[in-house]
Amino acid sequence: MNNAANKPHDPYQIDDMYSLFESYGVSAHYVIDRDGNIYQFVTEDRVAFHAGPGKLPLFPKYDDRLNDF
Repeated sequence: MNNAANKPHDPYQIDDMYSLFESYGVSAHYVIDRDGNIYQFVTEDRVAFHAGPGKLPLFPKYDDRLNDF
């Protein structure tokens, strides 16, 4: 992911990535930058909201609850 729309000359700043996640109402436990640095955005004991609504065949209890699994 990048912030090229707003900062075409410097689109990969980790603070901007965090802001993009916030603005879209999504999250991820970890983000790895282009240099291989790992950033934790959500602690392991919390649910990250990145999967969105969806379904998996044969697993009806997961319907629109993919983040929980």
